[in-house]
Amino acid sequence: MNITLFVVTMLIPVVFLLILFAWLIPISLIVSAAAAKVAVTPLDLISMRLRGTDPHSIVKAAIRLKQAGIEPEPDKPGKAPEPEEYDGDDEEMLELIRLEKEEQTPNALHILEAHRLAGGNPELLVSGLIEAKKRNIELTFKDAAAINLGDGNIVRVVAALEEARKRNVELDIKKAIQIEISSADKKRR
Repeated sequence: MNITLFVVTMLIPVVFLLILFAWLIPISLIVSAAAAKVAVTPLDLISMRLRGTDPHSIVKAAIRLKQAGIEPEPDKPGKAPEPEEYDGDDEEMLELIRLEKEEQTPNALHILEAHRLAGGNPELLVSGLIEAKKRNIELTFKDAAAINLGDGNIVRVVAALEEARKRNVELDIKKAIQIEISSADKKRR
């Protein structure tokens, strides 16, 4: 009887820890991200949970971006890195180029999470970027994020830009963004 009680009392914390671990690190997200070749670590998922963002929506948005072939490139302040000395070793140079690229290009997962923390909706942002790519309209991540953060509809801006292009009307993307954000402000009032 004592051994049974001991085993049960030891099993309760183990089951609780397993449930907590499964909540903190959804293995299905890691598997689906790995299949899509999106870099997701368990530490990324834990940190998202601790910051209060939903890892499912962020990872799925990053997977959609990767599948569409879109690389988000937000503005990064700072000066360009100084060039390194090249001694003629091709493998070493390729490694340096790879390392510099990793340092300069933030992970799409982290950019989408930052967008969510700023009050944006990564799913709508990704949908708008994919729609712009389908319609062959150059829409930067920064511009799409500005529309989304201003409660505008990215797909509507893309449609307006395409309609202007069809009618041979010159519509600047900055002007289209201002119009969309101002109309979203009027709706909120």
